[in-house]
Amino acid sequence: MTPLETTRTAQVQAFRGLSLGPDSWLCVLVKEAHLLFGRPKPEQPRALAILSERRYQGELLVEESELTAAARESCDVFLSGSAYPGSEASFADTSLTVGSLARSVRVHGARRIEFCGGSLAYSNAEPFERAPLSKANAYGGSLPRPRPKRSAFGANARAVVPEDEAFYPRNAAGRGFCSEATAQLLNGRLAPSQEDPNDPALPERLAVRDVRAWLDAPIAADYGPVDLFEFPRAQFLHPYVVPKDAQPLEARRGWLGAPSTAWSRGDVDARVASAAAPGLSGAVSVGDRCVARNLFPGGGEVAFRVPGGPRTVELALPGAGRYGAALELRTLHLRPDEGLLELTWAARIPVFFEYPSELLTGLKADVRD
Repeated sequence: MTPLETTRTAQVQAFRGLSLGPDSWLCVLVKEAHLLFGRPKPEQPRALAILSERRYQGELLVEESELTAAARESCDVFLSGSAYPGSEASFADTSLTVGSLARSVRVHGARRIEFCGGSLAYSNAEPFERAPLSKANAYGGSLPRPRPKRSAFGANARAVVPEDEAFYPRNAAGRGFCSEATAQLLNGRLAPSQEDPNDPALPERLAVRDVRAWLDAPIAADYGPVDLFEFPRAQFLHPYVVPKDAQPLEARRGWLGAPSTAWSRGDVDARVASAAAPGLSGAVSVGDRCVARNLFPGGGEVAFRVPGGPRTVELALPGAGRYGAALELRTLHLRPDEGLLELTWAARIPVFFEYPSELLTGLKADVRD
């Protein structure tokens, strides 16, 4: 499968780094959308634009700002879509591979948590033909709480809400996270329906011994972005989220990469600019093979290669001449339900002062293939 149609947009941004040398850059972002061959063309095509702010659904981060692409040292891979078992089934094993990067998510039909005899169990999963993917369906969430008690009757009644608002550091928007003391409160609630096949969210793993003992709990299985306050991204912003000698599953699988001081200072690690799910951030090159399993309508395997894109960009800076830089692939976002592949390329040009926004509007980026 090869891309059929391509559209492109470019944008110039100012970016201030934290290095000790020249610490400001002019950044150029170039975004392309490729309509994948063999996919029906959308009736209302998505407007191609560079997302300048994070997009949330409630408290769930669904798309990271593309401005962070300029600060990354490697490529982030995202997928927004659904799981397709191919025919009606109670679960589907999905996977996404891009070059050397890979992630797998097992998706179950709707099922509920049952608390019986002092232990947790799941009801039978309902069959499905399509299941939308969302990190809200993976293991996580906040500690369950009993219904608020009333302190009085009548007009003066007020709810007494417990102060404990602990949430799962890997996924604050998910399902199933609880302590041993609150496990019975999960009875009847929806169970996690997305899990890593090699780190399953089994009923006996939902309850943690203590809210601080979460490192060995199931990881949040999804192809979407990681928010700034969620692990492991929060660890790069504040390295004391977990003990120095801890070895969480993400570290044991080699998903966290090596420490980066590309533009860092103090405790901040440059890896904080990466928002990809663990396992989906790293080097991606033109021509790398992409394989999606049970993620396109109809199920089965769909394969294609990363298409070529722009190579260089040149800016004409007022009073300073023309400056060029190589463009690097920094985001690959697959949208199977829409038959789209979006690529964002970034270039950084060092400057000696931070350009104000009013000067950026007149800068034109000359993008060359």
